[in-house]
Amino acid sequence: MKRILILLALLPLASIAFSQPAAQIPNEIKALDGLIGEWDGVMKATFPGSTEPMNVPTHVSVKLFGAYQETIYTMSMPGGPKFTGHMFLTYDATAKSYRSWGFDDEANEPREETGTWDGKKLVMTSKSQGGMVTRTTFEPKSKNEVAFTLEVKEDDKFTKIGEVVYKRRG
Repeated sequence: MKRILILLALLPLASIAFSQPAAQIPNEIKALDGLIGEWDGVMKATFPGSTEPMNVPTHVSVKLFGAYQETIYTMSMPGGPKFTGHMFLTYDATAKSYRSWGFDDEANEPREETGTWDGKKLVMTSKSQGGMVTRTTFEPKSKNEVAFTLEVKEDDKFTKIGEVVYKRRG
């Protein structure tokens, strides 16, 4: 009997919650639909101690009813360990910028980034993490090819430490 009363009390709240309109997917996120899919690429690293190319299979999908893109990637050097990461990307209408949070095997906290899309390139710059600031650039070259560049800030300039030309799988 007690359960029935609780359910009856919660029923009006549930009907209110389900009658709310779905959140509108930002057009800014829809503009990045070309990044969704399965990708393969080889990172050419230019940072000290890394001369071997690294395979970087990557999967980009839509999450939370289209409000976020999730990127899952794995980097593996020949004969070396694998490094896995997840990034969640959305558009912050209040700040009028893209925001992302990156989680990986090597960090104790997420890498937070903000950035812009000019219709040709998505450029994301991180907050300082342990004194390091990074910049990532995604530049679709065609429906089936995306260039990716990773840079690190040294003094007042960014230096490229890796690049990948992704090819759409399948």
